[in-house]
Amino acid sequence: MLRTIVLGLALEHSPEQVNFLLVEYKGDATFGGFAGLLHLGGYIGDLSADLSLVQALEEALTGELDRRRELLRATGNFASIQQYEQARAAGVSLDPMPELFVIIDEFSELLSQTPEFISVLTATGRLGRSVGIHLLLASQRLDEVSL
Repeated sequence: MLRTIVLGLALEHSPEQVNFLLVEYKGDATFGGFAGLLHLGGYIGDLSADLSLVQALEEALTGELDRRRELLRATGNFASIQQYEQARAAGVSLDPMPELFVIIDEFSELLSQTPEFISVLTATGRLGRSVGIHLLLASQRLDEVSL
């Protein structure tokens, strides 16, 4: 299902419209074949093998939220990516800001090993939509504590 979603969005939208940050907690079976996808903004496979990568993921997500918020402010004090895109469509010279889909497979396992990561997911969920960052979290088991 996750591969179908990524491929469907990639077929319907250009890399100027949609980018992906693909993350797998265990292995690389889900997204390993997407290395050549032009829409790929980043890929982290098998976080379980190196939990220090969780810190890098946390910094990347927080940094991208901050970067986009600052870009919206600096280029016209836009309240949202929708206003930014409306200005682009009206002819204002602005660089594309593609929607970013952060897709994490086995996020429950990730949270069981690094429970502090929930704060990054919460912040991204709370602030992300207005700056064009969206979360898709998948798991084979849901632990009510991690939710």
